[in-house]
Amino acid sequence: TANVDRREMTYLYRDGDDFIFMDTESFDQILVPRDTVGDAERFLLEN
Repeated sequence: TANVDRREMTYLYRDGDDFIFMDTESFDQILVPRDTVGDAERFLLEN
């Protein structure tokens, strides 16, 4: 069994092969590798 948390995030910008997202509640920023983003990359707009 896996515990899954759902959080609203805002895409901020791309840094090389990584994408930076911000948690809209805590304002923490996380790095997501390009391999994880996959084909969704084409739908991301910098905020």
